[in-house]
Amino acid sequence: MPFGYLLDLWECHKQFTGLAKPKRELFIDDIIPYGI
Repeated sequence: MPFGYLLDLWECHKQFTGLAKPKRELFIDDIIPYGI
């Protein structure tokens, strides 16, 4: 298992349990403009 993958899983776990807040909350509407 690559080390970066393990760190990513740990970060997801912290966000899921509420220990860490996402640096930026992103919604699908922010990525894909409305009307496409």
